Amino acid sequence: MAVYPHGDANRYRHGRCRCRRCRAANTREMNLYRLAVATGVHRRDVDAEPVRQHVAKLQAAGLGVQRIAELAGVGYDTVRRLLYGKPSEGTAPTKKMRPETASKLLAVRFGLLPSEGWVPGVGTRRRVQALSAMGWPLPLVAARCGLSPDTVQRLTRAPDDGRVDASTARKVADLYRRLWCLDPASEGVPAPTVARLRSIAAGKGWVTPIGWGDIDDPDATPDTDAEQIEPRRYALWEDSEELIRGQGLTIAVAAHRLGVTASKLRKERWLVESEIAQQAGEAS
Repeated sequence: MAVYPHGDANRYRHGRCRCRRCRAANTREMNLYRLAVATGVHRRDVDAEPVRQHVAKLQAAGLGVQRIAELAGVGYDTVRRLLYGKPSEGTAPTKKMRPETASKLLAVRFGLLPSEGWVPGVGTRRRVQALSAMGWPLPLVAARCGLSPDTVQRLTRAPDDGRVDASTARKVADLYRRLWCLDPASEGVPAPTVARLRSIAAGKGWVTPIGWGDIDDPDATPDTDAEQIEPRRYALWEDSEELIRGQGLTIAVAAHRLGVTASKLRKERWLVESEIAQQAGEAS
């Protein structure tokens, strides 16, 4: 159960305290709420169902309710009510929730798994395949991860429901974060090797990082329509600019509105803004 400090309106609202500080905090928050409604800037609550589905997937990937609450920075009761309601009070699972709470829960990634033991291996396999699809040689990937070449080769063939050691998953994820936005040819990999590896990967159906939304989501499918990726990317960036800069939404809530994952939106925005900065540099 979440423990709210004195002076937190949540402590008052959940019936935990009626001291002067908590009453004052609740009054301040209610006054701000009324002001927001009166001035038309109050944000309506959002549908809780997509958030509930995301949290359920996190559970299936090995995260407990308490751990999800800690990672999101929300109360344990908030997650419990979202998933199960409160049967003792005859309350159904949450139907609507605050955008801020939805944003925090949607921001919890599948890759945030326990630091020890065994974890789902689907994201690790996809990362290795994606690096190979970019043109990174697997022996080089293995060396930079501190893993044996045989281990990395086995990772590319791991089944969807397979599991890997948490330390291996972290090593691959760390390298992936460093390499996914770099061109292997510009980093010293011979151009013929890059072209050959890309061709082999395409024949196996492996896709580059751009094709993935949330690469750790076991239900995610890659976007392989390469001819339309760039036009869609700019359209997505323009729509997200309106939501994030125009309406002040967080990336997680904007991604939910646009029907993509927060990680995909961050990646697409980074690519567009990098290209805009490059064009501006060339023009100057």
